[in-house]
Amino acid sequence: MVSAALKRLRTRAQNGNVDAMCDLAARFERGEGVSENHSQAAAWYRRAADKGHAGAMVKLAMCYENGRGVSKSYPEAVAWYERSADTGDAQAQHALGICYELGRGVPQDYAAAVELYRRAADNGLAGAMFSLGLCFDKGYGVTQDHGQAVEWYGAAANGGHAGAMNSLGLAYYNGQGVPQDYAKAVECFRRAAEKGHVSARFSLGECYETGRGVALDTAEARRFYENAAAKGYQSAVTALRRLGLAQQPQAATMAGGTSASRLGSTAEQAAAQATPQVATTAAPTSSPWDRRRDAHLELEQQLNVELERRVSERLQACCTTCGRDIERGGSVLLLACMHSSCTVCLHEKARPTATLMCTLCNIPSTIHRAKAVRHPYVEAALAPPSHNCEECVGSKEATSRCTTCPLYLCDVHSAAHRMALKTHAHALEPVSTVDSGNICVKHEKPLDVYCASCQAAICYQCTLHDAAHPAVSHVTESLQAYHERARGRINDASRRAETVAVAVRADRALRASITSADIDERSNTLKEIITSKVDALYALLRERHAELLNEVDAIAAEEKQRVNDLGEAERVAYTVLMTTTPLAWQLAKAQTPAPTVARLEPALCSRLDALVNAAPAEPMPQAARVTFTLAETELEAAIRGAGQLTIEPN
Repeated sequence: MVSAALKRLRTRAQNGNVDAMCDLAARFERGEGVSENHSQAAAWYRRAADKGHAGAMVKLAMCYENGRGVSKSYPEAVAWYERSADTGDAQAQHALGICYELGRGVPQDYAAAVELYRRAADNGLAGAMFSLGLCFDKGYGVTQDHGQAVEWYGAAANGGHAGAMNSLGLAYYNGQGVPQDYAKAVECFRRAAEKGHVSARFSLGECYETGRGVALDTAEARRFYENAAAKGYQSAVTALRRLGLAQQPQAATMAGGTSASRLGSTAEQAAAQATPQVATTAAPTSSPWDRRRDAHLELEQQLNVELERRVSERLQACCTTCGRDIERGGSVLLLACMHSSCTVCLHEKARPTATLMCTLCNIPSTIHRAKAVRHPYVEAALAPPSHNCEECVGSKEATSRCTTCPLYLCDVHSAAHRMALKTHAHALEPVSTVDSGNICVKHEKPLDVYCASCQAAICYQCTLHDAAHPAVSHVTESLQAYHERARGRINDASRRAETVAVAVRADRALRASITSADIDERSNTLKEIITSKVDALYALLRERHAELLNEVDAIAAEEKQRVNDLGEAERVAYTVLMTTTPLAWQLAKAQTPAPTVARLEPALCSRLDALVNAAPAEPMPQAARVTFTLAETELEAAIRGAGQLTIEPN
């Protein structure tokens, strides 16, 4: 039945039915009942578009915009969008507006984009209303007006546009264009989240985490964060880590999250707009870089997958020289680059001045075996976790663990635990938290004092008996107290590094990827321009070629006409001679009466003499020598020098 239906559909399409052409093209595009064939789809869309079908023009423009079934060409896409937009097609008007906004196939022109968005919005297209709202929100092509932006966001949201719902929620959340109202913001975020908008899910998580617009609910916040993180929203992953609930999502992460598309069709997805996160102050601003970034979300996703892979590989405690996993006490500090190697690599080298090559930075490090030291970062990362007593106010280090409760306890509370009636039967097991690295070598006591003057951990006996740490001149304090402050400083420094330097590096890496993609796009555009201009030169050459051939034909025709006229005259003269001389011979015969000869002889002889005298003495003209000249050297120089590429750094 499907085959018969397709056969009838193809027959109708071949008979000129444009709706059948579009239906058949859509089947080829989706692989519905036939093998997926984008070339066939583009061909049928073109046949329908040539007959004036506006929808087919849009579909054909999408094919050129995305390079499906035809060579990717933004100028061609713009040409077909313009033809369809002139018929009043709202989708084409919106798509053409995006081309002007992003500068695809046409010079970037925000004012023209706004005008096209307005035309499409007046025709009821929700995506165009959202785009128009964005222009008013960011001040692209119009005077920035948050009130107008909210009106268009509301209109688009009423039309079911998820991105507009999320943007409207941000407006209520930040009080831009409308009075600040967290409850309404939550309502808008929830509507967008129900439609699958990832940024809205993250925003809902923040509302539940902070209790804005809804009752504070960490569990609900976690649910929305996990939902957004599973879709690759990096900020949600960071939020889960902040809550201590994070697990790296299986899906590839994208900095900035997955955005909702402005448009519903495939072509409209090319202008997908990354929705901003909920902010506690002003709404995030957009820039030309943001718009370039929005157009390359796939590159952003690929980059973040690569960065996650690189980070996970670097966090593994492995030797940078041989790749072996490093265990506690098995690392060597490469002094030249501050990276780590395993002790095996060091011992495998026979010479004391063995050279180790770090595979991370390709820097050789020559280490004297007697002076090799453990890598402090690696050793700290591999150290067993320490536990504080859960009963102490001052959080002393735990020495035992109750397997029944379970609780980590210090020596004092462990003894009390054993003596209490309710817990005396509980099983306690020792917790090994102190190793040789935490013992004073001289006094064999735990290092529980910090000497700020020496910036080193010492035992309490060092402060009492060791002249190296005299109480008069050295400042000492509890190592535990210093440890807590040090952890805080490390956390602050790590947070600054992660939120500032890491973001800058990731942004620059993304800019490099996008710039590389822009270079490819620019090259393709230049190739199209060069091809079109050279094709125009080819057309001029072909035209000149035809003119020269016609000129040769004209010269030959004129010359042949003149020669043919001479030849015709000779033929006539020959005929006259050959018909006159026989009569003269007959007249000269004896049987002709003498009076007749006497009367005709003067005229006949005169006629014959005239014919003899009329015979031309010059030969028949030969074909004229016509030559063709072309300044090939100058022409070759002109061709080889035609066109010029200039480089102007942005």
